[in-house]
Amino acid sequence: MLRMIPIRGRLYCLLALLVGSLAVSSWCLIELSRSQGELIGKQAQNIDLIVAVDEAVQTFGNLKYWITDYAVSRRSLSKKEAEENRAELDRQLGQLSEVAPQAVAGLKDQVTKLVAASEAAAIALAEGNRLVGNARIAQGRNHILAVDSRLSTFVSEVRAAGLDLADRATASAAQSIKTSVWIALVVSLAASLLTWFLVRSIVTPLRGLTAATTAMANGDMEVTIPKEGHDEIGAMARVLALFRDSVIGRRHAERREANLREVIENISEGFGLFDSKDRLYLCNRVFRETVYPISKTVTSAELEDQELTFEQILRGSVARGILSLPAGKTEEWIQNRLARHRDPQGHFVVQRQDGHWIMITEHVTQDQGRVVIYSDITELKRHEEALQHQAQITEQLYDAVIVVNLQGRISHWNRAAERIFGYRRDEMIGKSTHRLYSSTNEAKRISAEMQKDMVSKGRWIGECINRR
Repeated sequence: MLRMIPIRGRLYCLLALLVGSLAVSSWCLIELSRSQGELIGKQAQNIDLIVAVDEAVQTFGNLKYWITDYAVSRRSLSKKEAEENRAELDRQLGQLSEVAPQAVAGLKDQVTKLVAASEAAAIALAEGNRLVGNARIAQGRNHILAVDSRLSTFVSEVRAAGLDLADRATASAAQSIKTSVWIALVVSLAASLLTWFLVRSIVTPLRGLTAATTAMANGDMEVTIPKEGHDEIGAMARVLALFRDSVIGRRHAERREANLREVIENISEGFGLFDSKDRLYLCNRVFRETVYPISKTVTSAELEDQELTFEQILRGSVARGILSLPAGKTEEWIQNRLARHRDPQGHFVVQRQDGHWIMITEHVTQDQGRVVIYSDITELKRHEEALQHQAQITEQLYDAVIVVNLQGRISHWNRAAERIFGYRRDEMIGKSTHRLYSSTNEAKRISAEMQKDMVSKGRWIGECINRR
């Protein structure tokens, strides 16, 4: 899987993962610190709340003292102190209502009722109505008890919340330490594993490439090259595979060329291959020793290395008197031969001084080179001359001589046949012998009889009655 990613990409991925791990671990630590800070902030708020509640309790204690004294004594100083403590208590309760509105709810109302009951008690007592005054004082005492109860409950709740926050802060600190240790371990382990996998993904294929390169340097081209990936090592593997394939292909080409050279060397015809610059590139023994024997001691490879042009070889052959040429027309013949070589048009025949006849066939290759093939047709020429001699003899015979090929077509028709049958030679050459018979059925009958006797007896004797 990693081989699909370039090495640079893998390094960038490792760097990104390490930076990401560091960022995640830092974020976790920041979150833990933030949570710890929130708990500390809540503790500080809780402490401020406890101080505020204690101040409210103290202020309410002063308020209930001075308001009770005012209800009994009607002193202006008591009234003044009660009003100042009432105002301070209202301010403190207002601040507490912003933090704990449910806990403070109803306290102001109870204080207002307490003040009203105390005022009513003071008025009743001043008028001498002790019954009403005492009743109002009793009402005020009930309001005092209600406020004290609410404040006591609030104080207990705030202190309990403070203890809970302290416990949570302690547990959070311990958890933060534990989490930090685990994060450090996980990040270290992940970084180690990622580094190990990255190094392994690079080192393992490199070892394979090193082993393959060493084996190829020692001549083992069948060695297995590591699989190609999409990274830099995969590119190296592809280059190494191409190099191995090119070496193997070159060896195969060398073997094929050696086999081809061996075949060409042993064929009976002379073979010469000239490149696009008309220099001799490849030839065989017959070409070298028989057709154009420049030197019988020079091998084909040595001759090819000389890079002789066709004109040089041709002029060398003429200079050595190998060919039978018209007297006084040597240069003309050479120019005509060079023209034929440049623009091959079928085959032609030349005669050597030793009496051998050579048929020359030339072809143009795809790269504008020339293939020259020399075939010794001396025996064929002698056979042809013999046939011509026999034909001349048959022309002198008084009897008709007709030669028929295997397809039943006439290939020879002498003058006596013209006289006897009344058909000229040009009318019968290539034609069937059926026209020599009076009817098609007779032609078929005689042809079958003739074929049978020729196969069984080697000759046929019969009559064919037909004349033009």
